[in-house]
Amino acid sequence: ADDAALLQAAAEVVWADNVTPDIERRWCNQGFTFGEQERSALVQNAGGPCGVLAPVQAYIFQYLLFSEESDPATWRGLDDYSVVLVSALSGIIERARKAPEGELFTCALRPRDGPPPPQLSFADFLSHVTLHRFSQRMEVTCSLLSLMADIQGPYGVLLFLFSVLLSRGLEHVREDQGVQLEPLISVPFGHATQSLVNLLLTGAATANVWDGVHDADGIALAGILRRSIVGMLSLLETHRLCAVGANLKSPVSPVWVLASESHYTVVFSPERQITRETMMQRAHRLFHAQDFQGGGYVAHDTILTILRDLYPEENDARIHQLAADMDQDNLGIVLRTSFNTVLFPKGDEEAVNRFEMFHYNGIAPPGGTVTYAHGWVTLGEFNSDGDGSDVARCLRTKWTEMQVLWDTHVPRLH
Repeated sequence: ADDAALLQAAAEVVWADNVTPDIERRWCNQGFTFGEQERSALVQNAGGPCGVLAPVQAYIFQYLLFSEESDPATWRGLDDYSVVLVSALSGIIERARKAPEGELFTCALRPRDGPPPPQLSFADFLSHVTLHRFSQRMEVTCSLLSLMADIQGPYGVLLFLFSVLLSRGLEHVREDQGVQLEPLISVPFGHATQSLVNLLLTGAATANVWDGVHDADGIALAGILRRSIVGMLSLLETHRLCAVGANLKSPVSPVWVLASESHYTVVFSPERQITRETMMQRAHRLFHAQDFQGGGYVAHDTILTILRDLYPEENDARIHQLAADMDQDNLGIVLRTSFNTVLFPKGDEEAVNRFEMFHYNGIAPPGGTVTYAHGWVTLGEFNSDGDGSDVARCLRTKWTEMQVLWDTHVPRLH
């Protein structure tokens, strides 16, 4: 297909048929620009593009704190973050490539004399786009560096989104989604769908956040197939509308996109050890998944299933003895406190029990600027009412018993 037809086909993957002019306008006015106060923080202009900005920001933090090329001590004080941004963008583009020999794309506005065009409709924008093809990530990096004016301009996010889509291959995006076909930008609000967020985080546009592939009456529903470099936690899990798997909850680097009903933000910690899921954290995750009412207890038969998942090598007599120790009054239920006491009498001896946490929100508060919230997370038995913020509720989907004390401001998920 020629480039114009390829771009049009990509647009049909991105937008729903009934996309509104307001949604187009918001997405056609968002580049990758950094804040004045927090020079490493991307600034969001309007609702919608956070589904692209937050994953890119997550990889910016991952590069600044955990890559071999960076110095963690200076992550907040660089004079110029262009190279960091381009590294994050090129990495996302490369991860999306289906096969090692597949083409990599960058998208740019056609060369022009004079100032950039005024805000275009999406159709006009598409007619101004030109494609560049490469085979190596280094070539993509050099291309992006040469296109910084476009990346930082009003069409930067869309140009990047199309670069990722075409590098993945439109047929492979549809293959990733399987029977759960959906546009990457939804209506009526113009939010990024889970398929788009997963594509940017993991390289595959699957529609679910669980681990692996689930079978639904013979229909394969794909989630996250391998451990992600950066992860995701979701406020929707607190409402039992989804269950984020370990591949996103325990990523390689301690950086997580936080999802709410209408916005994406990011948390990260300099403490690398917290990404590993300890035995106690896994036990809490399995218990919480079966505590459907959130009452802090599960049925006796259910606890047997949880224990078999936790200790697959143990014999059945030992599993039944552990369950009996948790339900000494023969009530037919096991309380979470008894579950913890029997399995982990000394608490979580594997865990880092106190660590720093930063939070990023690309939308500045009214009259303010984008700034990071900073605080300390402490793990242990804490009353969850101590910090009822949405960010804390989101964090508790990974660390069930924790509290976070913010020493700057209490961050917002919205």
